[in-house]
Amino acid sequence: MLIQKYYTILGISTSASVAEIKKAYRSKAKMMHPDVNKSADAHEQFVLLNEAYEYLINVDSSGSTSTQSGSTNYQWTEEDWQQQQRANAKERAREYARMRYEEFLKSDQYKDQMVVDTVVIHLSVVFSLLLLTVFPIVLYSLVGVESIIGYVFVNLIMFPLHLQAYRSLTLLDQNKFLHSMGKLFLFRRFQIVVLIILNFMMFFQVVIHTLVTISFVFSAYAIAVLLFQIIARNRKDKNFLSFGVGTTFVSFLFLVNFVFSSNPTTENFKIISNGYTDNTSIIALENHQLAEYPGVRLFFDYYEVRYANEVQYTFEYGLLGLMVMKDYEML
Repeated sequence: MLIQKYYTILGISTSASVAEIKKAYRSKAKMMHPDVNKSADAHEQFVLLNEAYEYLINVDSSGSTSTQSGSTNYQWTEEDWQQQQRANAKERAREYARMRYEEFLKSDQYKDQMVVDTVVIHLSVVFSLLLLTVFPIVLYSLVGVESIIGYVFVNLIMFPLHLQAYRSLTLLDQNKFLHSMGKLFLFRRFQIVVLIILNFMMFFQVVIHTLVTISFVFSAYAIAVLLFQIIARNRKDKNFLSFGVGTTFVSFLFLVNFVFSSNPTTENFKIISNGYTDNTSIIALENHQLAEYPGVRLFFDYYEVRYANEVQYTFEYGLLGLMVMKDYEML
């Protein structure tokens, strides 16, 4: 089977992650480039390596491939790959093979992988240092002396990370890291991840604390997606703009309304169900008050409301006219 052949060429298992595929490719590409590999069939080996990499790095769980072109993804079946994309991959690989070794290391394909590698190496070192230094301090302040057991256990599990971080110390370069981070922001997949995280944070920190109904919230997002679909109907990145930028735009409007609010007022509400006994994170108020705004009645810490009889909310009028809950106190 073709796909099994590609995994064998890269020397990885069929369960290899994207990161493992990229790592295997970079390692073999350095050794198999015709300027370095003196085998009689060095050129063919290098072409086949790049063909295998392009297929595996774009294959999805359904067995089809997604080949990037600019900012648009095109889905390909294995038959499509055999007929057209495989030929294109071979031609790109031949171009890389014709490059001198130094030029190949400067190619966009290789440099993109190095950008990701640089960022991962630096962040793994930082994370390792945090686990060894800041983590025990926080753990001690929360648990006490008993935290030493948890500290040792966690760091034993993370020992491979610490070992890799130690080996990477000689590769650290602040300027190179900052440059790679700048390049990383240009990657479409990274932009999607950032927008997802931003929307998630704004939704739970801002949107649900705005006194609007759930139907209003989802209608706002749906209208934004539809509007951006119309505006960007002739663009190849239409879906990214609609579902990424469009939804973020709505979340940002909620954020502006929340941050620039004024005229605070306080109101007390009697709690008739504290969530703890009902095994839910949402409290119920007397006379079904604020029933249409579940976000302001949502508390993730059961113990915070377990013995509370009342809750005092601080409301403010947002810049865009939507009232927001800025603070609360359990009584």
